[in-house]
Amino acid sequence: MTLCAYGLCLGCWFLLVPVLLADAFGTARIASSYGLVRMFQSLAAVSVPPTAGAYGLCLGCWFLLVPVLLADAFGTARIASSYGLVRMFQSLAAVSVPPTAGAYGLCLGCWFLLVPVLLADAFGTARIASSYGLVRMFQSLAAVSVPPTAGAYGLCLGCWFLLVPVLLADAFGTARIASSYGLVRMFQSLAAVSVPPTAGLVRDVTGGYSWCFYGMGSCMVLGSIPVIAFYILTKNDDSDSSVD
Repeated sequence: MTLCAYGLCLGCWFLLVPVLLADAFGTARIASSYGLVRMFQSLAAVSVPPTAGAYGLCLGCWFLLVPVLLADAFGTARIASSYGLVRMFQSLAAVSVPPTAGAYGLCLGCWFLLVPVLLADAFGTARIASSYGLVRMFQSLAAVSVPPTAGAYGLCLGCWFLLVPVLLADAFGTARIASSYGLVRMFQSLAAVSVPPTAGLVRDVTGGYSWCFYGMGSCMVLGSIPVIAFYILTKNDDSDSSVD
């Protein structure tokens, strides 16, 4: 039944494509426009299966590695309980994520429907084409520019996270890496919990976000003072030990 409904919808879609192309570009260009559509469909049909196959291979390797890593971390005696906990949390995620994604899609769809309505209300129906065109142009620019920017941000942030234990080991020694890194993560957690409500309170009191940024910048400047002092003291200690 499901396959028949899917085949019926797919057939209707294939029948509608040339009709829509003729309506959009005229019957004189139906051959070229439909040829372009089929060309891109062929490219997708050639490129998507290998990509999906590579994804399936990586996902399969990950599923095979999970019990191996659990046995290495907790021992073979605890493999049943640890793997059971992993699968339990995976099941919870599988149950909770689809409704969340559906609600997100519903809200996104409502937003797309509201955009032309709000533009018509703000600029009038005579300007709906130009205003909506500008909105879509900026959306396209964001879609092109955001992924490289996000990738660069993730790369820099990843490098920062990798440098933290290296710098701690260099400053306090490898014997104290566990305690020093634990303290760093503790203060990061305290900041992550306390800063957003504090920033919201400052915004409610002052009526803007300017003082929030002033406060964060001041904290960064004040935090650099002990780092500079520590560098100067260790440099003097190194020079004194080299003289001795």
